[in-house]
Amino acid sequence: MRELGNLAIEPDFFESEGALDWASPAPSLARRVLLDETSIARKQAMHEKAKAVRRNLAIRRFRSLASLIVLIVGVSVIFGSILYRQARILEQNFANLKLERTIEKTNQSSGQISESLARQTNLDLIRSEAVNRLGLQKPAGKQVVVVDIPNSDRVVYASTADREMSQEAMLADVFTNIEGFFKTLTIPGQGA
Repeated sequence: MRELGNLAIEPDFFESEGALDWASPAPSLARRVLLDETSIARKQAMHEKAKAVRRNLAIRRFRSLASLIVLIVGVSVIFGSILYRQARILEQNFANLKLERTIEKTNQSSGQISESLARQTNLDLIRSEAVNRLGLQKPAGKQVVVVDIPNSDRVVYASTADREMSQEAMLADVFTNIEGFFKTLTIPGQGA
């Protein structure tokens, strides 16, 4: 049906150019449709469409708000964990500094105690006690040996000539090397 204004006319009525077909049933006459009925139906349909659009917009807003909240909570958790780790590192650093200060104080007090013990030690009393109680004697002039320490090391290398020696030959070689080493030493105070 076509609607022209507020009249509803069937399309067959105008197709035959106004001629009546007596064989067919009588054409239905146009009936008057009240404007209030169509406007109420249209208003309800538009109201339902608007409600559906609002519902879809509300759902979209809720989803975007929920995703934003989840994103903010996720970023906050990440930053919170980073800050927590940094706080733990700082606490451990302060604990280490406290231990270092305690160690320094202990070392200072230990040094002070050893200095006070050294000051309180009477070497003459210790010598007299060693002579009287233990029977120790002071060394004679010839018993004191002054040792000259060279500035460089003296390294004795084993000979590489004959690797497969008997054990006796190897021991004899070691003794000659040691004897040669001691012959090269000079003792101060003795003529060469």
